[in-house]
Amino acid sequence: MRESDMQEFGLNFQCWKKLDLSDSKRLRRTPNFNGSRSLETLWLHGCSSLTEIHPSIGNLDRLIDLDFSGCKKLTDLPSSICRLKSLETLDICRCSSLQTLPVDLGDMRCLKFLAASDTGIKQLPRSVEMLKDLKNLDVGGKYIEAKRSFSRRRVPRIQSLSTFLSCLVLKNCGFSEADIPRDIGSLSSLTYLDMSGNSFL
Repeated sequence: MRESDMQEFGLNFQCWKKLDLSDSKRLRRTPNFNGSRSLETLWLHGCSSLTEIHPSIGNLDRLIDLDFSGCKKLTDLPSSICRLKSLETLDICRCSSLQTLPVDLGDMRCLKFLAASDTGIKQLPRSVEMLKDLKNLDVGGKYIEAKRSFSRRRVPRIQSLSTFLSCLVLKNCGFSEADIPRDIGSLSSLTYLDMSGNSFL
């Protein structure tokens, strides 16, 4: 169903495990997902007219992979998305109109990959500290304004994730050397760090 011309549609496929609506440029809202509780993969990347996500998305108990990247008109995620207890990957890169993340994001305890580069998000919710399985965090890009830490530096709150992160991307955040977190050296599991595009000497 990629590159569909549909603006909206109903959905009632009990046994579907994957739904790929990528690059459906006219799609404005997602369907009610209550008839598709078996979904494990939902791809909506490149749906440039998408503005509304049905709150029933939170009922997709088996959903593992969710991709909204490139949905440039999407302004918010429904709070029900935080009920996705099996979700491992959330990609909202290039959702340039997205200003916030749900405050209860930390309830998605299985989340391993959070890609949120090039969005309008100004700060990460405090509950992100509860994502103990998080391995990959990407909040880089020209739109991001990272959250101030307790030391008043303009950096994301990553301290409590130090034991778990293996990949951290903070590129194009407008950082100077003074903005580098003091305890970045304590990220004991970190194998990849990208802070390119910042104002380092």
